[in-house]
Amino acid sequence: VAVTSEGTAGAVVFAAVRAYPCLRSLPFAAGTMADPAACSSAGVHVDPNATASACPHADLVIVGASEAAVHLMERLPESVFCLKKAERSEGPTRDDRVVVVTGDAGVSSGDWMASARAKSTRLRLWDAVGRATLPSQCPSTDPTALKRWVERKQRLGEAEVGALKVVPWFDGFVESASLGTVDHFLSSRIKQNSKRKMKVIKDKLASISTYIPEAAEKGEQRGDDNANEGNGPALQLRLTLSSGSTLTASHVVLADDGFVLGHANMPPWVGRIDLASKVCRLGRDDAGRADGEKQPASQIWESLHFAESDLDLTKEDVSGKVICIVGGGMTSAHLAEEAIKSGAKHVYLVCRSPLKVKEFEAANSWMGTKSMRPFLKLRSARERIKVYKKERGQGTITTKTKQILDGLVESSRLEVLQETQISTAALQFSDGMWQIELDNNEKDAILADAIWVATGRSTDIASEPVLQNISQTLSLPSMGGFPVLNDETLAWAKAPVYFMGSSASISLGPVAKSPIGYRTAAEKIARAVLSAMELGTESMEVGPTASSCFVDDEAMLCDGEGPNEEDHEDKPVRHEKRDPFEGAEVIRQTIEHYEWSDCEFDIDLYIRVGEQLNRENVFVDIGTQSLQVWAKSTPSNKVHHLHIPRLYKPIQLEKSYFKVIERKGKIVVHLAKTDSHEWRFLKA
Repeated sequence: VAVTSEGTAGAVVFAAVRAYPCLRSLPFAAGTMADPAACSSAGVHVDPNATASACPHADLVIVGASEAAVHLMERLPESVFCLKKAERSEGPTRDDRVVVVTGDAGVSSGDWMASARAKSTRLRLWDAVGRATLPSQCPSTDPTALKRWVERKQRLGEAEVGALKVVPWFDGFVESASLGTVDHFLSSRIKQNSKRKMKVIKDKLASISTYIPEAAEKGEQRGDDNANEGNGPALQLRLTLSSGSTLTASHVVLADDGFVLGHANMPPWVGRIDLASKVCRLGRDDAGRADGEKQPASQIWESLHFAESDLDLTKEDVSGKVICIVGGGMTSAHLAEEAIKSGAKHVYLVCRSPLKVKEFEAANSWMGTKSMRPFLKLRSARERIKVYKKERGQGTITTKTKQILDGLVESSRLEVLQETQISTAALQFSDGMWQIELDNNEKDAILADAIWVATGRSTDIASEPVLQNISQTLSLPSMGGFPVLNDETLAWAKAPVYFMGSSASISLGPVAKSPIGYRTAAEKIARAVLSAMELGTESMEVGPTASSCFVDDEAMLCDGEGPNEEDHEDKPVRHEKRDPFEGAEVIRQTIEHYEWSDCEFDIDLYIRVGEQLNRENVFVDIGTQSLQVWAKSTPSNKVHHLHIPRLYKPIQLEKSYFKVIERKGKIVVHLAKTDSHEWRFLKA
């Protein structure tokens, strides 16, 4: 046994040995405790040979065989996986340069993406469309690879094509793939990467600690503050797995897709269920049951399930039942639809906050550099967290999901209770129904046969068991539950521990836990690891997006059409107020559906007419606080017209322009704001 940190851990070992003398026979490593004399007085046998150098070593350990990990693997060159001849001669402890630990918070061991796949199967999510653009969903360096793969599969008529689903999304501006489609593509990339020389360990990470190899061999103390400052040997990491085995690493990447770190959010009323149920039972004269007898906990939990852990729609029988679903996001809305499809009599959807309708969880400008530039200029981690929390919840459900919910509400089978919280939930033993007390002005209580909780997951680095050892030993910075990382490398201060997923939100903003965030993190971490391993970033697997940490905004929104395409040319605006098609025999149609985004000094308006356009037949009139658009489509001779008589605020005419994408019938109007104040609405 080797405890590789001093101070608190040493005191714990000392107390444990005093309490349990049988532990004295274990060969603790030299340097376990700050005071070697304390070891001797406690009767602890110190084995100078039980050092970290005896553990298998890898240059890079990726924790979490997740979607985020696939993004990283795609960007690592072959030189990372191959041992040099000199390294092979170091002995059996140096047999792999790259190790992947597959276990996560959901399973202690398993294959790639085990927890994510189990959740999608339990909740029937495979046909759900991801809230991301098709290029950003692709883990390959070429953002068009996913679309070309789907087209090739469909063209060849392969059997699995039935599961492949790519649909128009975001009012037709882009396409998005279903979760099942993305999973099929990820499987193909995992299979390809498995041919590389790497070791896969089906286990779960228990903790990360530090040690200095040379100091460990001399029996000196671990974790010297100067170890990574050029004044001593390089800091190394020791990983302890749930099975008890250990390995050491030069670099560790926590590829978190929501399952590696964190835990399911637990509403406060859940902790009061047992007491509330007992009070509920005591309030009635139940013949045949002694007063004060408590309902077994197993019976209470039979009708209370959590989307993040045990809810399994493939096994639930909801026919004729009343279901209460807690949560206000896409998962809870999906569960409501599935429950009604499965024959539920009535469904209550209890949402703590109002439902916000947007196609993506954050504004479109976060997909590129437009919103990231001002975000990264904020030097305070506290200010970045404020921006993250504000922008992350911009869209809780999509337009299509809102339409589905509205249809279910009209059928009287669904009741959506917004801005409502559950105060108490108690199981009535007479009929097995849940009595749910609400903090709501319109409804005080409801009865339900079952409660499904879909309140998501959250991560708090300060209380994360896996990271507590290294965090305390090196005094690593954190803020608001997130680690404060290096913006360029996503490394945690002086420790060679890198983060992907929501844990990197202070450096990547509200898109950290999304495919575009995985792409960005993979680019940064791959460059950092290659530089540290002195392999050179020129060998890095890069694609069309490597010139920037982020995929260009318009490449995301316009399905890969970059600003240099022939039909994507800037066009000056007109400053006239008359109809250019006045008197012409055309069919007129009002433009009612469009999307817009606000980023600091810019407003971008996205219009899709659904028919091919000719650049010469598109006219945009912009006033100091007004906007009109006329677009005559080529095939149908229709004139599409948008008129906004008064914009939210005045704009700069000389810096405003528009673009036409003829082939796809799209118009992008760029409005230059006069200040950086946020526009809450497009129209005044």
